[in-house]
Amino acid sequence: MDKLTREQRSEEIRRYVKKILVTFNEESRTHTLKLRLKLPLVGDDFEWTDKKQSPYKYKISEGSYEKETEYTKQV
Repeated sequence: MDKLTREQRSEEIRRYVKKILVTFNEESRTHTLKLRLKLPLVGDDFEWTDKKQSPYKYKISEGSYEKETEYTKQV
């Protein structure tokens, strides 16, 4: 992503991110970011189940569509 132009980065983000919600908590003076993705990528997992057979067999555990994080400005 570092080698992409700003427009190319924005386009990549639009491919995967469906919605970004930002809220502000006045008491704690923090922002909460909630990302809603188009694919269940948060916490998904890939595991080889049998490498002896061809083609190799694997299992994918589905993740979540959402990730929420809190941002506090460091002064």
